[in-house]
Amino acid sequence: MSKYIEFVNKVKEKCDQSWLTPSQKRAFKLIKNKSTNHRVINIFGKEGVGKTFLGWVLEKENISKYFVDGESIESKDNVVITVDNFPSSRNEHRDFRRRMGMMGIKKAILITKPFAISDDVKKIEITFNDEDKQQFKSICSRKLRIQFKDESPNYNMHELLKKNIWS
Repeated sequence: MSKYIEFVNKVKEKCDQSWLTPSQKRAFKLIKNKSTNHRVINIFGKEGVGKTFLGWVLEKENISKYFVDGESIESKDNVVITVDNFPSSRNEHRDFRRRMGMMGIKKAILITKPFAISDDVKKIEITFNDEDKQQFKSICSRKLRIQFKDESPNYNMHELLKKNIWS
């Protein structure tokens, strides 16, 4: 197993809501508040802003069951699921909504990148601004003992880790 995969698995195992950046925290709160009102919520944003990470935290906090993509979904009775790597097309979304009832899925959080689903669905965008970057670096330092050397302002989470750990 590569060092990167080992690292990702370690993060997935240890993470909880205290690890969230400010943008992720806002999305987390909206999901907790809106999940009672909306059958489908769409989390979207550019690569490396922490959408998948938020999905892991939602599972760790027993808010939803995380699936890496739409093909891996198992039939779940009366649960909330998070589906990562979901297509942003209107037709895919509508087809999925029809299948939700047959699969026993109560509510779904669909993670798309980089665009939102082009249909009438509650949308929450996650970003990675300077405040998020500072929080992310602080969390990595405290929880994972990572010190960052490369400080490019354009880096997202993935790039920060790759440039500072695996380069």
